Amino acid sequence: MKSVALVELFSYHSECLYSQLLFMQGHARVVLIVDQRLEPIVKTFGKVYDECRFFDFKNLSSLLKLRSFLIHSKIDTVVLNTAQGSIPLKLMLLPFPKRIHFVGTIHDTQKLTESFGQQLISRKIKSYYVLADYVNREFPAHLGLKHQFFIPAFYPQFDKVDLPEKKDEIWVCIPGAIESKRRDYKMLLALAQHSQLNDNVKFVLLGNAALGEGEAFVEEINRLNIAHRFVYFNKRVSDEQFYSYIREVDYLLPLIHSDTHTAGDYTKTKISGMFPLSLAFKKTMLCHNFFANVKGFDYNVLFYDNLDVLVGIINVSKKVEQIFTADFTENQSRYLSLL
Repeated sequence: MKSVALVELFSYHSECLYSQLLFMQGHARVVLIVDQRLEPIVKTFGKVYDECRFFDFKNLSSLLKLRSFLIHSKIDTVVLNTAQGSIPLKLMLLPFPKRIHFVGTIHDTQKLTESFGQQLISRKIKSYYVLADYVNREFPAHLGLKHQFFIPAFYPQFDKVDLPEKKDEIWVCIPGAIESKRRDYKMLLALAQHSQLNDNVKFVLLGNAALGEGEAFVEEINRLNIAHRFVYFNKRVSDEQFYSYIREVDYLLPLIHSDTHTAGDYTKTKISGMFPLSLAFKKTMLCHNFFANVKGFDYNVLFYDNLDVLVGIINVSKKVEQIFTADFTENQSRYLSLL
């Protein structure tokens, strides 16, 4: 049986690990190798791998230890869960036996053509996963690299935690850190102040509002006297709390519009983490018409082109008529075909 090492060199993108581990069960002996900062998350996975190792990848000497482990453990294939950035580059510049095959997930395919470092990585990694059909369709074919997509829409079973009583409220959820380069928070403020928005609508910010731009945003909603519209957290949201809220919310709101920074990338080269969430938990996403003509954008979406339309959708609690889900067998087949 093939021996595979699934490796995450950073403290993020852990949401993509569990799906891959499920895909490989029964098809390979899998060693999960992650940065030690991910240990609390990995411990929630259960026994979906054969072995697990933790390294301090903030210390670059760990790359040499990792190389030694991969060689002496007779690993056939290494899958880099994040195959872009300076740390993967340093690893790929180390010598490895030709018997070890490298595959990687690239989270933004424009790196393939615009980053010299990524071009160096691609000398060793010639097969890439992407995370959506529409990204796979736009993969730069002229590079001659193999590519396939899988949807990371399979999650461990987290314990439910008690949430505030929802009553007849409509919960609109924006997961993630508060970052204006990723999402249009000015539009969110305008939405929360809209004169026609029903009083029972609340916006759930599922991230640590004490970090980055979060404090300034909280100050602004207090200044505008709309803090009652928001649920937010001043500390890290646990996985149990995060997924308990995701199960209960009515909508996911990506807040990506044509004038959002790097907005066009979300239609060609990368995804928002909300996209697979909508499939995994059968949640309706509210997306700007900016996405309406993207081929392969097969999510549970209602489109709007202005605030008035969006408010109308939310007020009547409109949902999509056809629910899309991520088919496990199809995703596993695509994943294994490239592996």
